[in-house]
Amino acid sequence: MKQNQFPPGWDEERVQKVIDYYENQTEDEAVAEAEEAFRNELVTRMEIPTDLVSVVRGLIAKHKRRLDYDGRNDFENVIKDHRTAVQLKPDLATTYATLGIIRLLQQEWSEAKIDLTVANDLGVDIIAIYNLFYDDVEDFEKQNNVQLPEDLAAMLKQQ
Repeated sequence: MKQNQFPPGWDEERVQKVIDYYENQTEDEAVAEAEEAFRNELVTRMEIPTDLVSVVRGLIAKHKRRLDYDGRNDFENVIKDHRTAVQLKPDLATTYATLGIIRLLQQEWSEAKIDLTVANDLGVDIIAIYNLFYDDVEDFEKQNNVQLPEDLAAMLKQQ
């Protein structure tokens, strides 16, 4: 039997969380998320001839390696790119949630609160996105050897 191989930082539990997130979305939530993805002006969708797919995948992989955010925790460039994205399209709601989580990792509490609040105000379920990465506030604190301020912890706890 073939062993499942996960990307760095992923395991079966994390994959299951993502699956559960999407399986439990309402139809309206799924449609809204799909529409947001197709409105993303930073990504182009196109048909590619089958014989060129491997070449295009290679170029994408090369691009991702160049960015190499995950391997080096290059938060500065991640934040720069996300800020550029929201400058170009201020209603990219999930981008604010991602920025908020990055700011949490950097212990930039006030910036994290601002980004998470904007995402929440734009209709993003910030707790669901946060839970794709961490089980709960205690999990975040344990993994990062930090204690969140009470106001941020309250924002990220299930109601």
